[in-house]
Amino acid sequence: MTTPATTVRCTLLGAERDVTVTVECQPEDLPVRGNAMSSGLEWADREAEDTILAALNEGNQWAWCSVRVRVTWTAPSGRTYHADSHLGACSYPNEATFLADEYFADMVAGAMGQLDDDLRAERSDLNSLDPATEEAP
Repeated sequence: MTTPATTVRCTLLGAERDVTVTVECQPEDLPVRGNAMSSGLEWADREAEDTILAALNEGNQWAWCSVRVRVTWTAPSGRTYHADSHLGACSYPNEATFLADEYFADMVAGAMGQLDDDLRAERSDLNSLDPATEEAP
């Protein structure tokens, strides 16, 4: 399940630019049992796992999921660039709770940083092409 895209203003390549942020709630491959909680109290862990499994059975995808946050920037040429951040073994009552969590803000910041690094590396690679030193075909 992908949430509607949100446009945010951020700094890329040293300038303020509009970037699109999307959040995708994906099924988690890890089983709930043995992975949801490790309190040291078997009964408490089991109770938490039962609560998560019941929420999943009621259709709450956010009860046990993997989340992908993607930031996308479209260059003036129309070419798009993106970077992702992933977080697995998530358990939230709903999407709004995830979006209000500090993990979401950290994921957006991490993906923005990666996008900026990728764009800087691409710029550096392109700037290193010097036509005077290129071999003729």
